[in-house]
Amino acid sequence: MGDIGIKISRKGFDLDDCADHQLVFSSSFPTLMIHSSGTFDFNGVTLDQIVSVHGLGYAPIFMVFITSDQGDGWYSNGDSRLSYPGNSQFFRVDDTDLTFFASEIGGSVSISGRYYIFRRNIEQNFSYTNVDTTETAPNIQENYGIKISKEGYSIDSEDGRDYLIDSSKRQLLIHTQKYQDIVGPAVMTTEHNLGYHPIYLHYIKDVNSDGRWQQYSNADDSYVASFTDRIETTVLLSKRVASIVLKDWGIN
Repeated sequence: MGDIGIKISRKGFDLDDCADHQLVFSSSFPTLMIHSSGTFDFNGVTLDQIVSVHGLGYAPIFMVFITSDQGDGWYSNGDSRLSYPGNSQFFRVDDTDLTFFASEIGGSVSISGRYYIFRRNIEQNFSYTNVDTTETAPNIQENYGIKISKEGYSIDSEDGRDYLIDSSKRQLLIHTQKYQDIVGPAVMTTEHNLGYHPIYLHYIKDVNSDGRWQQYSNADDSYVASFTDRIETTVLLSKRVASIVLKDWGIN
């Protein structure tokens, strides 16, 4: 089969010479398509709580953002600065559901937040070796673009959340994805060769021997380091680790 596909550049950028991260869509790269999202509010719980039943048949990539009755703001679930309620080990996913393990904290817990479950399997490998990182400036001035609204939503909506594709907005494209069993102490290297520090996600499995995945946070037995050509995941104990590198810039 020939070199056939679809590319959509961001509004104002020339499709023929823009960098990969200046694309809105490319059939060469997977995207983080949202399967489901919602909020949760657990008040004074002591037992484990199911946050969402996704029913995908595999452990999907997910994100959780949390707050609590302590009133200390919102945090990413992978924020290792927090021992409660932000420690990432308390939210774990398997092939059926996303669960909050309140029983492992001890005592009564009150916590609320928002979750996002994506359609992408955590245990999946993907790499794209043809990298175009030469960034260009917008050079097309005509007022044009492409919009594809979600089912049931108007194409005239001014709310960006109502669109599957909007060429005036940036899109999270997956550049590289890797998972691997690591016998610690060891380092897993995920090469990307993007020439900059990209946005990336990390997950670890079987920390609590329950077959579930949790978001990765830097801790005494593990940490992640970003370089302009690779991501290094260091673990002291044996774990299954997953790394997802996105096209877009993380740190300039």
